[in-house]
Amino acid sequence: MLIVVILLISYNNFLYKKNPDKKEVFINADGRGYYEYLPALFIYKDLHFSYIDTLKTAYYEIEHNKLLYKYQENGLRINKYFVGTAVLQSPFFLIAHFTTSKGDHVHPDDGFSLPYQKGVWYAAIFYMFLGMVCIRLLLQTYGMSGWWIFFIQIATLFATPLLHYTVYDSAYSHVYSFFLISWFMYTVRKYFSTNQPKYLFLSLIVFGLIIIVRPVNILVLLFTPLLVDHLPEFITKIKCLFTQHYRSLLLGIFCCGMIVSIQFYISYLQTGNPFDYSYGEEGFHFRSPHLLDFLFSYHKGFFLWTPWWLIGFILGLSCWIYTKRYDRTLVFLLAFFVVVYVLSSWHAWSYGGSIGQRPMIDFYGAFILALIPVFSKKSLLNKWILVISFPFLVALMQIQTFQYVKAIILWDGMNKEIYWKAFLITDEKYSWYFYRPQLTEKVVESEQVVAKEVVIHVPQQQAYVQTFDISSADTLAPYGEVKLRINREADREFATIQLLDSTAQIVTENAYNIFHSQYGNNVFCRFRLPEHPHHIKYIRLTISNVSQPLKIEEITFSTFFN
Repeated sequence: MLIVVILLISYNNFLYKKNPDKKEVFINADGRGYYEYLPALFIYKDLHFSYIDTLKTAYYEIEHNKLLYKYQENGLRINKYFVGTAVLQSPFFLIAHFTTSKGDHVHPDDGFSLPYQKGVWYAAIFYMFLGMVCIRLLLQTYGMSGWWIFFIQIATLFATPLLHYTVYDSAYSHVYSFFLISWFMYTVRKYFSTNQPKYLFLSLIVFGLIIIVRPVNILVLLFTPLLVDHLPEFITKIKCLFTQHYRSLLLGIFCCGMIVSIQFYISYLQTGNPFDYSYGEEGFHFRSPHLLDFLFSYHKGFFLWTPWWLIGFILGLSCWIYTKRYDRTLVFLLAFFVVVYVLSSWHAWSYGGSIGQRPMIDFYGAFILALIPVFSKKSLLNKWILVISFPFLVALMQIQTFQYVKAIILWDGMNKEIYWKAFLITDEKYSWYFYRPQLTEKVVESEQVVAKEVVIHVPQQQAYVQTFDISSADTLAPYGEVKLRINREADREFATIQLLDSTAQIVTENAYNIFHSQYGNNVFCRFRLPEHPHHIKYIRLTISNVSQPLKIEEITFSTFFN
């Protein structure tokens, strides 16, 4: 209940929110791929996704839809993502679909309107809380105090990116894997400690769900030796599988296979091959893992972006070593190394736009095992090191997550220079500031100065609007650029560029926060020209949100080829 209260207060007062009115949706990017099976199966009855060619909803354009899934050679689309996340989301999807199709006359039952978006958000929160319950149950089996368990739960939620993938990127698979792996660790621990076959059976069912959500997460098996109190006991328990409890083992394997067969059946329906590898040329490069980059780089280093785990691992391993539990130290290090080795061998080891290393979120339920010795009665110093560092680690994580959401830091491609320049900056005027356009060499086709000097006074004139005749320019090149040379650093000003035809009708419109596009005193506004650029006769430039005097010394319009 305390976690519920803290989360509600934080979300309503401090945390970032998505605004559906601005087309900020929960079902986006990879998350849409995981989710798409639900509308495809229950609404459109089309696992080849041909409906997206004509699907236009409140949040998605047809042009965007067509980029979602790869094509087969026969022209049919296939969804490369695994089906398990959709399986876990399905109860919330069905509730949303029932409410929209039976009584809601405001939102269409198209699978993507606001009730469906909220359904995915509620699903992520629900499974996050179930994961927290599983963590509590797991740690209770080790005799840990309830308040220390609560401390670990709060840190796991607020000092890591888990919260972000719960309340913001809710459709991604990570919070679902976090729940399943935490549940799996608990059921295996209960089987080992009680020797009751029902927990073995339950473990295998959960394991099947783990596979169809994210198959690489079968690596969680490497952490299971830590679920017994002494390593030799692990061998004994494994023998019991094939002697005392073989009936539960066989039944559990059968049920696990039935769950995994859902993915095989989906693959068969899409491609005709149940064992089709849907990721195409994407895969693991085991000969060239990015181990150090994965763990320590400014780009996406796991320990750099989630220092809670770095401190926790150091303290936990030191406790094991101090108490001469070398077997547990070696098992944890080996399991952790294999996970890092495999994940860092993925062809895109940074995993695209993300805060830190998002695939590691899945294994938090296993990583927590390293914290158990820290919170034993003999480890008072290490315990308070974590307690003292806790508020700083939470503040750092939440600030950096805010920076990520507001695009103050790069979603992908961070480096040392940008990290320290953006460190702890929360002023939203820096949104996209470090995403500066790449000013590569260009072949200029035409260039003309359209204004020599413009002065915007304050408060009499807070915006500048001017239309320039560019009919004499040769506008056959595919790209255009408006360059402004200003007399000071831009603050919060916006530039809007409208391209007009001969009747002064707007053909295209582009808006820029000129602060983040600045190079010295130069501001570059680049855009793609319409299909028939020679129809453009005028360009209208608007500079708005001016709060202090601004002099534009020159305005140049040019067209160019990349």
